[in-house]
Amino acid sequence: MNRFALLPCLVALLAAGCREPAEVSVAETRPLTMRERDLVAGAGSRERFEEPTSIVPGVHPDGWERLPGTQFRILNYQFGRDRTGEVAVGVSQGGLLGNVNRWLGQFGAAPLDAAGVEGLDQLVLLDAPARWVVAEGEFAGGMGQEARSEWGLAGVVSDRGGQIVTVKMTGPADEVRAQHGALREFIAGLRPSRQAGQGGQSGQGGQGSQGNQ
Repeated sequence: MNRFALLPCLVALLAAGCREPAEVSVAETRPLTMRERDLVAGAGSRERFEEPTSIVPGVHPDGWERLPGTQFRILNYQFGRDRTGEVAVGVSQGGLLGNVNRWLGQFGAAPLDAAGVEGLDQLVLLDAPARWVVAEGEFAGGMGQEARSEWGLAGVVSDRGGQIVTVKMTGPADEVRAQHGALREFIAGLRPSRQAGQGGQSGQGGQGSQGNQ
């Protein structure tokens, strides 16, 4: 075969490879998470990903150990004799009623209606009303947690203008029961990060609780 006969084919291939790719437009959107809403254009990796990005804790209770945050946990702790107790602060979807019943369902408890949720104790989380949820028994697991017997749950679910914020404690039932008071104090001490810089308090809650990390 004549080598020169291949030249037109090679030229055509090179021209196709040099063309600019077709423009792709994306119309699909999703709500921003609490982390993403706090990102600043031009910020470096430290500013973008340093924990916590949107909630500043007070000093956490004795016996709690702060762990690095995860994709679903803005703040993350463990506690208890065998360090099997967990405390997670995060955001969720599904509404106040849906999240309360999801927690109860993990223990096989009957779901509540709207009136039942309104009847739960009310706390304040990040300046918004929050409902106190407690359950004990056989824990079905989920979200990376394995099924457990004689397990307990305590925490709050808050609807902050359509954004669901949760503080959830799970662990051996007797240990969770003993931590109710400490958990309530911890919830009361949480602050949005936009308030942390007021009065010269920026980051001090997180730094003050890092001694046990």
